Amino acid sequence: MSSKKNFLVQGKPGTGKSLLMYDIAKELIDREQVLIIHTGKLNDGHRKLIEKGFNISPIKQYKKIDTDKKIKYILIDESQRLKLHQLNDFIEYSGRSDVKLVFFADGEQTLHKSEANEKICEKITFHIEQGQNQGEKFKLKSKIRSNIDLAQFILKILTLPLSLSDKE
Repeated sequence: MSSKKNFLVQGKPGTGKSLLMYDIAKELIDREQVLIIHTGKLNDGHRKLIEKGFNISPIKQYKKIDTDKKIKYILIDESQRLKLHQLNDFIEYSGRSDVKLVFFADGEQTLHKSEANEKICEKITFHIEQGQNQGEKFKLKSKIRSNIDLAQFILKILTLPLSLSDKE
């Protein structure tokens, strides 16, 4: 990855933000400590990925991040759902450590009026563009969710071992 410290990946629903996030995590997991923060409750799919070696935590437990694990990357899915104090905590933590933050978000996809009012994507963008740990933004444009070949690829990737050492 880049020498920059923070990243924002934006895209509308179905553009592959979460898939990209898990693919990035899978690539990094053999070399670095990666933490995935999910801004909702964990589901069965998350638990299966945890069994396969992914380090996934619900946002409610973000203050319990084990800093002794030498985490190098924190990937935050559905970042538009962060509360302002949570965003500030992540930015502060990244600023005083070697941790790189990668936000995955769709600012137009909110569940509650309070999420829309917080304008977290705008705040992340401001931080990426003008903050002390400036970074890069990426925009995903085309929908991939309805692509049949991609759906088959997703099913295959979920059955792959995380590393070559997992092969029998």
